[in-house]
Formats: sequence, C-alpha cells, structure tokens
Amino acid sequence: MTKTLCIIGAGPKAAAIVARAGVLAELGHAVPEITAIEKSDIGAAWSGTYGLSNGYLTLCSPAEKDVGFPYYETSSANGDSIARRMFGRKRFGFRPTH
Repeated sequence: MTKTLCIIGAGPKAAAIVARAGVLAELGHAVPEITAIEKSDIGAAWSGTYGLSNGYLTLCSPAEKDVGFPYYETSSANGDSIARRMFGRKRFGFRPTH
C-alpha cells in the first residue's frame, strides 16, 4: 500500500519536499504519494496577489548552494547521491572552466 503525505500550503516547503521525493524515486526508493492543499494559488506567497509580498521579490537560491557544492548529507545512506542531484553545478550540467 502506498502511503500519502498531505502538505498544507503549496509554497516553497512543498516544492522542496516534492523535489526531494523526485530524487529519492530516481534512486529507487519508495516515496509516498504527495498531495498539497492550497486555499489560494500555488506559490501564492510569492505572487503579490494575496498581500503576502509585493510580488517583485527575487526568487532564487542563495549563491552558497552552488559555491559550496558538494554537500555532504548524513541523513540517510544515500545522502550524498541525494545532494548531488538536488543542488549545485552538477545538477544543471555546468562544468568548471579551468
């Protein structure tokens, strides 16, 4: 039986959980079915429509996510494999120029 994970709010935390579940699935791990419940729109806090921001804020990961690569995770047996797929230059195919 597949488990279901229900997330209240379809914002950045939900996006991060879905991304991690996708990587875990790529690595052959069982992942739950994920359902996000959002009363507004997906990413509503970012849009500016609902008064949670002005909608003009920069949406990006901090530079440390790429500069600090590789990341070492100790949360699971495949922590390093997960980190390599989720963060940093290798995830997007960038190669060093020197």
